[in-house]
Amino acid sequence: MYLSLLVMTHGRYTIVNITGDVDFYSSRWVQEHLLRFLPRGGAQLVVDLSRVTFIDCRGLRTLLVTCREAEERACSMRFSGLSSPVQRVAELTGQREAIPMASPASQGRPPQDASVTFCAMPLPPSARVASG
Repeated sequence: MYLSLLVMTHGRYTIVNITGDVDFYSSRWVQEHLLRFLPRGGAQLVVDLSRVTFIDCRGLRTLLVTCREAEERACSMRFSGLSSPVQRVAELTGQREAIPMASPASQGRPPQDASVTFCAMPLPPSARVASG
């Protein structure tokens, strides 16, 4: 299980690229970090799901709940680049139409001077390899 977020902020947009598995074990961590990076003052958070390698029902639910929470905070959170696993789970659960998609204009890469933050979810103790 590997999960990381690459966060790029510039002007009105914050783009979060999620890489790895969004599931029962990682969904709380994802939600906490997405809420942490919510922009203020009418800016938009675009969550790129093109590198999500696995997602379960809990992961999808967490993304949709986080999106609703962003709206309650008067922020805009949208999604782009749905990977095949995300599309499959969304279709199987009947949630495909519930995923708010970003406009093409907001999906571009931020300029070179964008602020960049990298976050990686720590592995649980049972998954760590002992050295020695």
